[in-house]
Amino acid sequence: MFIQHKKPKSRGVIVFTALYLACFLAFAIMTGGYCFLWYFGAQLLLTIGLVVAHRNVGYSRTLLWALSLWGFLNLLGFVDLDSLSVNVPRSSSCVGELWLLTPSINFSNLVHVYGFGVATWVSWQTLCQLIHSRYQRRLMPSFGLLVLVMSSAVGYGALNELVEFYIQLWFLQGAAGSYGAICWDMSAVCLGALLAAISIKLRNL
Repeated sequence: MFIQHKKPKSRGVIVFTALYLACFLAFAIMTGGYCFLWYFGAQLLLTIGLVVAHRNVGYSRTLLWALSLWGFLNLLGFVDLDSLSVNVPRSSSCVGELWLLTPSINFSNLVHVYGFGVATWVSWQTLCQLIHSRYQRRLMPSFGLLVLVMSSAVGYGALNELVEFYIQLWFLQGAAGSYGAICWDMSAVCLGALLAAISIKLRNL
């Protein structure tokens, strides 16, 4: 069960996040990666939303750092190692397209596993805090509740794929991702949610 009685100091996370957001923004403008700004804008809105949520819920310090790292890794995936720029849509030389395990598992897939595992953890801490603040009850990670928070994370993953699809469709002249790539991403989302649920159950995070 997770109960945060006192909101942790988050200044370090805020500074780190603001620094890498500013660096990626400057890098995109300097290298002419203006299409990347649509993705950057989406992540900035998500970051603002998480700041608001944290003020109301009060996530653990570890989770805040995990969220910040997810944002950094997500933006890093757009960096093109050949041209030293941000490339949208991603080319084969972008960090996100680098094959790490097999010809089917790349950097982006692993970021999906990690990121939506973190999203599952966010859902769990949010649920625990809301129930405790309203009803003074402490939740234990039962099977039903873990399925609920896993489903919410998978839903966030599906929404993420839709946002990427429409950004590419509307602003990048129809350069939408393939069906196979989307299926690999969603498989990674489901795996990340499952691993996070198992960790919450075993460690009672």
